[in-house]
Amino acid sequence: MDLDITLIVKASNQQFEDQTIKCEPSWTIRRLKSHLTEVYPGKPSTDEQKLIYSGQLLGDSIVLKDILRHYDGQKTHTVHLVFTPKNNRFQKEFSYASGSSSSSSASNRNMP
Repeated sequence: MDLDITLIVKASNQQFEDQTIKCEPSWTIRRLKSHLTEVYPGKPSTDEQKLIYSGQLLGDSIVLKDILRHYDGQKTHTVHLVFTPKNNRFQKEFSYASGSSSSSSASNRNMP
């Protein structure tokens, strides 16, 4: 019997692709955040991360096995990660990629 939990971690701003993470049911949210610091793109510090599951902000002391809901046949759980990188490099890259659409929409607002 496989005791590992598979989490799909989604970035709230969709700046990064979804990440699939294997973890143990006994991990606390703090332990999961530490793991994400090592493996998640942008390497967010534990203090920068906010994790949301089923609409609930997860506190650091919560144990995964106590919060994750199990349904028949369900093999993965989706957790949403919210963080703002301290390193503005990621924000600048995102701005450059979307900059042309924002300038064109600004000019459209001035049209009658």
